[in-house]
Amino acid sequence: MIVRPHGVKGEVKVIPLTADSSRFNLLKNVFIDGSRIELTSVKFSGKYVILKLAGYDSIDSIKRIINNYVCIRPVDTIKKNDGEYFYFELEGLQVETESGEKLGVVEEIQDMPANKVLSIRGIEGNEILLPFLKSIVKKVDIDKVRYGVILLIGLARDNL
Repeated sequence: MIVRPHGVKGEVKVIPLTADSSRFNLLKNVFIDGSRIELTSVKFSGKYVILKLAGYDSIDSIKRIINNYVCIRPVDTIKKNDGEYFYFELEGLQVETESGEKLGVVEEIQDMPANKVLSIRGIEGNEILLPFLKSIVKKVDIDKVRYGVILLIGLARDNL
């Protein structure tokens, strides 16, 4: 996410939402608010990535893209290990119990200090927050567009 300008020559300070920030070195273009933009330089400063975007040459030109996400094409994603998923792959998937009872649809994934949490829009419109842990999520099947979920002992659908 673009958090602020960096300097006065049109660079932006970005909080990377990736496990490996060095991957920005491999990108030639990114998408911001649906527009394709060429990357002209990439630098690193602590936890931030500093990007120089073609066509953005002043602080004023940067102001309109603050708080926007820096996106890439799916073909530009890095390889994942088994059991790893990109957020865009999980959002919109159906969530079910192991017995096939539908719970709802994943709306977003939240990064919490202890683990990631699935924010699920329940079939009755309620929000269900479910830790994204192997002890809870039995299977993720992206091809069939659904999750298989094991509920924790002591949790019943009425308690979600």
